[in-house]
Order: sequence, then C-alpha cells, then structure tokens
Amino acid sequence: MIELNKLKLLTILICALAVTMSAAIASAENMRELIHAYRVWKLTDILELSEEQMPVFYSRLREVDKMEAELLENQRRVVRRLADILDDERIDEQELEEALAEHRALRLKRIEEVGRLRDNAEMMLSAQQRARFVVFEQEFRSDIRNIIEKVRDFERHRRMDERIDKWDSGMGSPGGRSGGSGGGSRGRH
Repeated sequence: MIELNKLKLLTILICALAVTMSAAIASAENMRELIHAYRVWKLTDILELSEEQMPVFYSRLREVDKMEAELLENQRRVVRRLADILDDERIDEQELEEALAEHRALRLKRIEEVGRLRDNAEMMLSAQQRARFVVFEQEFRSDIRNIIEKVRDFERHRRMDERIDKWDSGMGSPGGRSGGSGGGSRGRH
C-alpha cells in the first residue's frame, strides 16, 4: 500500500514537472515550482518517508521554503536600498548605517527563523532520515546551481546561434545589408 501511494505521488510529481517545464520555463515562479517538485520527488525516494510522515514533513518543509523566500526578498530590497544610497553624490552615513543594521537584522532573523522551522520539520524524522536529509540538501543546492548555470549557458548559445542564423540568411547582417550577395557570410570567420 505504501509503495503504491509513493508510486502515485511520483507519477503526479513527474506529470507536474513535465507540464511546468512545457508551460513556461522562463518564468521565475514556474522555475521555483519545478525545483520544488523535483526536490519533493527526490526527497520522497531518499528519505523513505512513511505515509504518516509525508504530509506533515512536506507541509513543514513548505513553511521553511516560504519563510526563507520571504526573508531573502526583504534582504534583496535592503541591498537595493544600499545600492541606491551608494549611488547618491553625497552619501548619508546615517541612512547607510540604518540600512546596514536592517540588513544584519534580516540576516540574523533568517538564520534563526529558518533554523527553527527546519528543526521542527526534521524533528519528526529518524536519525538516519535526518542524516540523509542533511546530505541531500547540500548536494541538491550544488546540483541546482550547476543546472541553472547549464541552462544559462544553453540560452546564451541558443541566442548566439539565432543571431548567426539571422546574419547568414541576410536578415540582419552586421554590415547593414539585407539579402544580396556577400551578406550571408559576414560575422563568421
């Protein structure tokens, strides 16, 4: 029964993953959902959660992710404020100190709040499951960074190939020609 439910959950997650990928990969929200679905799928396999553990653990893990995302967004807002202050001709030291203090407070709050929520989620796991979770989280973050870098590289190459194809077809050659002889090979040597 447990294996059947895990199989159903994995099937649903794989379908959601496929739909999300095909719908709009470029969207940041869709990307977060895609990463979350992949993470849940991998965790389900690695942690070997019981039927009773699954809904509670994933609910708690979602709380952790939500809190972390909210606090990170607040930190980004403060960093943008710091950049704006530094861009001014006359830097207001008082305003700079206040923004730095706010950034530090948010960083500490993130460590404390996310840590508390994560501890709450892990509390229901066995020692072996907690150890697997810690190892998984470290490897997962590294894998996601690598995947994101590969996607960015792919997109850069794809855009470059599109520009070269345009140039080759004479629709936007660097020399300003469109069509005619000699315009197609410019840009590649």
